[in-house]
Amino acid sequence: MPEMSSDRKVETEEKLVLSPEQKVILIAGPAGSGKTSMGRRIGSEDGWFHLSEDRVWDELPRDPHTARTEAEKAIVQAKAVEYIKAELRKGRSVVLEFIVYDNPPQPIAFYQVELAKFGVPVHTRVLRPSVDEILARQHTRGNSHDRERELAERRANAEHQVRCLSSVHIDPSWVVDSSAIALEEVYLRHFVELVETKSLNG
Repeated sequence: MPEMSSDRKVETEEKLVLSPEQKVILIAGPAGSGKTSMGRRIGSEDGWFHLSEDRVWDELPRDPHTARTEAEKAIVQAKAVEYIKAELRKGRSVVLEFIVYDNPPQPIAFYQVELAKFGVPVHTRVLRPSVDEILARQHTRGNSHDRERELAERRANAEHQVRCLSSVHIDPSWVVDSSAIALEEVYLRHFVELVETKSLNG
């Protein structure tokens, strides 16, 4: 598995031409951890674009209730990188959010390494609320997929996903405990400096 880094640049002949303030923020976490809400919050700031990996999954001709295959993951992740590069070429920074449910957390490593190949500064944050908080958020959002599953199954899935975040491949400095904290407070504590920091020359 590729070495992970929360903030990497690699010189290659394919390097993108970026302004000093451009960057990518990766937001990972379990289903119901607040990834999409935070991605939208960041995407509301000038110069930022929010990309949800789920949006890319929705483009595939597949039954959304079936297990995701490795071949499908490869297609989706490659397409997500192309979307990110397209937005960077427009002069925008990008926040990408995606679910993590395996150990080791392959998507984190993939996006960090692939984006670093193009000289993109990448910052990683992992949202880790409590299992009870995840279940409460799932209930509030009223997702049809959540309603189709019994509470015991949803709890078991949430517990598994939270355990995955204890992976040795996840740097503790990336982890954000977002339990019982309002969205804006999480933003101000853990994201505002990344999002609203301007170039020292600007």
